[in-house]
Amino acid sequence: MPVQVTEVPDLISDMKIIEEITEDQMIAGFLKAETSSSRWGEILSSVQRQLNVADSVLTNPDIDSGDENAQRKGVLAVFRGYGENKYLFVNFPKSVRWVKAHLSSSEVLQVKYANLKVWNELSQNSRLPSGAAGLIRKTRGLTANPYQHFLDMEDALHNGAKFPELILVATDEESELIALEGHARLTTYALAPDFIPSQLEVIIGLAPDMALWQLF
Repeated sequence: MPVQVTEVPDLISDMKIIEEITEDQMIAGFLKAETSSSRWGEILSSVQRQLNVADSVLTNPDIDSGDENAQRKGVLAVFRGYGENKYLFVNFPKSVRWVKAHLSSSEVLQVKYANLKVWNELSQNSRLPSGAAGLIRKTRGLTANPYQHFLDMEDALHNGAKFPELILVATDEESELIALEGHARLTTYALAPDFIPSQLEVIIGLAPDMALWQLF
C-alpha cells in the first residue's frame, strides 16, 4: 500500500512527511550512522564492548526484535545520554513524534546546527552549514588541514557516496529545523549543494517542548 505524503505549509512549505516511525527506528538510524563517524565511531565501539553488544545489532538492525531494540536504547543511553538527561540529550523531550520526511535542497541548507561551541565557531556564529562551508573551502590545499575530513567527505559525495539520513528536530511542522545527528554530513551537503538530492530523506523529531532541549 503506498505511503500517504503530507504536504506541510508555511515555513517549511516544501517539506513532505513520508511516514510516522518509531523511537526504535530513530535510535537504530542514529547508531548505524555513528558507527562510521570519524569523531564518534571509536567511542561507540568502546560502549559496545562495555555492554557486550554485537556489531550486527548496530550495523544490521532488526527493528522487529525487542531484545535488539532494548540493547540499542541502552547503547545510546551510555553513548550520548539518551533517556538519561545527559550529554547530548539534556532537557530533551520524553515524548517525541518521529517521522521520515523529504526536504528540498534549499531546505537542507536552512537546517541549523545544534547550539554547540564547535559548530558555532565553524559556522562563524551563524549556526548554518553554509557559514561553515565558506570557512572550510578557504582551507583547501593546506597541509595538516584540521577540516580535511569534510573535504574528503565532499570528494566521496562527488564520487557517488550515499549518506545516512540526517536526524533533525523541531517544535512543530512549521518551525525551524535543528540538527540532532549528522552535523558532518550536513556540512558536506553545504560544501557540495549541487549534489544534494532534490528530495532528501531525513528523520525529524517533533515535540512542542523541543525548544527546552539544551542545544536547541
